[in-house]
Amino acid sequence: CRNPTIALAYSHCFYQVCDKDNGMLSPQETKALTGADPCDKSGAIFGKDRPGTTLWRDLSIDTAQATLTQNLSPTMNLQLAGYGQILEGFQSNPYRRVRVGPNSPQEHIPDTRDRWSLSARLNRYLPRLHSAVHFDARFYDDTWRVIGGDVELGYSQYVGKSLLLKFHARVYQQSAAKFFKDAFYYQTLSTAGEYFTGDRELSPVRNATLGGKLTLITIGGDKPVWGLFDKLQINVKADILMLDVLAADSLADNPMGVDKQFIYGNSLIDAEILQLGLLGNY
Repeated sequence: CRNPTIALAYSHCFYQVCDKDNGMLSPQETKALTGADPCDKSGAIFGKDRPGTTLWRDLSIDTAQATLTQNLSPTMNLQLAGYGQILEGFQSNPYRRVRVGPNSPQEHIPDTRDRWSLSARLNRYLPRLHSAVHFDARFYDDTWRVIGGDVELGYSQYVGKSLLLKFHARVYQQSAAKFFKDAFYYQTLSTAGEYFTGDRELSPVRNATLGGKLTLITIGGDKPVWGLFDKLQINVKADILMLDVLAADSLADNPMGVDKQFIYGNSLIDAEILQLGLLGNY
């Protein structure tokens, strides 16, 4: 039962992204796309440039992943995974504008991004309680100097044979990309270099997620469920995403800190998510 399982995966994707044709304008003079530009579904021809109006930019993505799964005991399972990705080409959001001084140019970020991560997952079944505990940890790094990590704890409990309760708590933190500054800095002091962005996901972030999931499992047995399925799962999932208001102080070594525009009022709750699901096996 302790034989390891190794999985390898590789993919190559090639995209074209429609962008405004800004000619020889400098990054701080460029204009972003609008809904009136002919890249939209209203009439753009995919892959064909329209000089002076729009053009298509290339983006290639190479992704590789290796996973090792090992049974440590009859009730404990460990999984280790390594992930790497290389992005080459246009990665800015062609519709996103950034206020830089008196101007509002299209965001400008590097064309090359290399990133990788390492993760570990441990699952332990508790026979006496008819339950399981889960532990996940992940570390992330890239060439834009976004360094992040998260830890997640989970607990699953069977109630009878057809009801499953799951609870989880996750904490995540990342540093900002090397060219990220908040909106106030861009508007009053301009950029810190060639690149500038308004992407929230490239800012310093710290958050916590609490959630639970209730799943009702129905197995058909001799007769199919609803006359069709061998197994049917109905689930309800709820999550609360919370921002740490202390992050702006605890990360204050960077004068920009966490951009407080993402904290609404005095509330710790940034989002409430409710999902309903139905899965049938036949």
